[in-house]
Amino acid sequence: MYFEMLAPLMVGKSKHHDSLSKMADRIEFKWGLKDSRTMETWCPNLRYVEEWNYFDYYADRWTWFGLLARLPLLKPRLATRIVHLQFL
Repeated sequence: MYFEMLAPLMVGKSKHHDSLSKMADRIEFKWGLKDSRTMETWCPNLRYVEEWNYFDYYADRWTWFGLLARLPLLKPRLATRIVHLQFL
């Protein structure tokens, strides 16, 4: 299974999202994990495979924010990413 994991810092901040802020219905970001591996504890048949952080690609697009987001101390809090999980 592949899915987008929201950065924990963005939880509760959908009004700042350029697309969602324009929608009539109130859509809210409800959760995001600092460590995707946490999901393995939810089910014994679920395994974390890998993830891809948005900020690791197209560095020129993210400018100074992308540099901050790649710092090890900040990356878990700012990392919106694609997560790959496997069901056993």
